[in-house]
Amino acid sequence: RSSKEIVQFNNRIFSPENLQHFISSYNAHQEAKSKNDAYFRFFPAFEQELLQVFSHSEQEPQPDKPAGYVSVERFDIPSGKPEGSGLPSDRQSHKPEESDLDSNSQDREESPDIVREKLLRLIKDLHARSFEYRDIAVLSRSGANVEKISGWLIEEGIPVESEKTLNIRENGLIKEIISFLKFLDSPIDDLSFASFILGEIFCAASGLAKEKIEDFIFRNRMQKKNKDAFAPYLYRAFQREFPQVWQQYIEKFFKNVGFLPLYEMLVTIYADFGILDRFSEYQSFFMYFLELVMEKEDEHNGIRAFLEYFKDAVDDDLYVKFPSSNAVKVMTVHKAKGLEFTVVIIPFLKISPKAESTSDNRGTSYTPDLKENTLRLLRLKEDYRK
Repeated sequence: RSSKEIVQFNNRIFSPENLQHFISSYNAHQEAKSKNDAYFRFFPAFEQELLQVFSHSEQEPQPDKPAGYVSVERFDIPSGKPEGSGLPSDRQSHKPEESDLDSNSQDREESPDIVREKLLRLIKDLHARSFEYRDIAVLSRSGANVEKISGWLIEEGIPVESEKTLNIRENGLIKEIISFLKFLDSPIDDLSFASFILGEIFCAASGLAKEKIEDFIFRNRMQKKNKDAFAPYLYRAFQREFPQVWQQYIEKFFKNVGFLPLYEMLVTIYADFGILDRFSEYQSFFMYFLELVMEKEDEHNGIRAFLEYFKDAVDDDLYVKFPSSNAVKVMTVHKAKGLEFTVVIIPFLKISPKAESTSDNRGTSYTPDLKENTLRLLRLKEDYRK
């Protein structure tokens, strides 16, 4: 962000000439497409205020950072709505330090396929050219897009760290442990028991093939579907069909639930299922989950109380604080403040001033109220918008 090409690019963007060009172009465009006066425009007084805000924004690049790279790409999707993405261009030979993908999709669900395709291709291209995944950050203004982008990378098998993937509630292995705790709290919860015994943790420890467990669950389900009077709860059927596995891995916890503190039980679960050894790459998630149980034990004592807390806990309580992996970082612009990455990609980027607010579902609108030495926003009810 402090390299010459990037600093000079930002200087050009926020220069008075470029801001004035943007304002006049924007006003002309709004006027041309609007059939009435109900559109947002920059008035002269506001234009002067804006230019004043950015009047001292120009910066000098650091002499020891002569390179840098910025690439902006605009393109139209078939429906005619502009979308955006960006790829490194051969027109500059500088090391690609920052890719800025410009999009006019305004963080909406407008045909994201083309953004997905270009983003994945760009990350693979960067990785093939000796950039580590940890060097790359993908930024978005909305949490919804962070989740969407994280999903794209996960589907493609690209390692990713994001507000979604660093949330222990979203981690697949932690979900398996939660399913086991739910079963111990309520043994008649067939769904939680099935989720646990079909998971990686149980299959790896017990040696039972997932296909064998799936076949067992299917047979049990068919019994219940046929209204077999003798169809037992799933855990009882499992106990009868796999007695040795039940005795070795489940019976101890089944008998001691309610007698052992949750923290002790969790430590024993980790040990008996060899979780920390078998899934060492997720050790930070397991240890943070253990820390969370210990921290909340006085306030939420027992399995049920903790599960109720965990279900509704605020996300900030659930983020792993010490991730360490070679993964692409996906985060909101807000979370990225103060950080620096070798490569920054912004796949959904549009700054569009609007009078209407879509921050809630009430359809509120706002309009600038200019008075001497002040500028404030007035909220207008729907009846008075026009």
